[in-house]
Amino acid sequence: MNNEYDVFISYATKDRERVSELKTKLEGAGIKTWTDQEIIPGQSWAEEIRKAIETSRYALILVSESSLKSEGANFETGVALSRVRGGKEIQILPVVDPGIELSRLPFGLKDYQSVNAQDVDKLVSQLQTFFSQDKEKPVSKVKSEI
Repeated sequence: MNNEYDVFISYATKDRERVSELKTKLEGAGIKTWTDQEIIPGQSWAEEIRKAIETSRYALILVSESSLKSEGANFETGVALSRVRGGKEIQILPVVDPGIELSRLPFGLKDYQSVNAQDVDKLVSQLQTFFSQDKEKPVSKVKSEI
């Protein structure tokens, strides 16, 4: 399946406002994102999450006090990690709130280098650097060049 999105963003509902700010800044930097806000009423939430993860190059997992307790965020993390274990092409990017002990990360997520979520601008800059070091260009840049 082709990658339609650069980044799938997993988060808890309580973190929606700050994720909206992150999404806006990432898209302003030319990084095409997907969040559950794209789901249309009446669609299957679980199926849309699976499809979005399948068509994303990266899964940004926001780890906060709220997401650690969120059934939905844990489901999304599980789907993303199962794609990695199944040999599918997706990179996992844990973005961890300050004060969250890494030992509290969901099983499987501890294996990935995390980024501090404290400063959104710094996070966007780190992600831009990360993408620039990646062998492929972000999907949105490839499409704009065609």
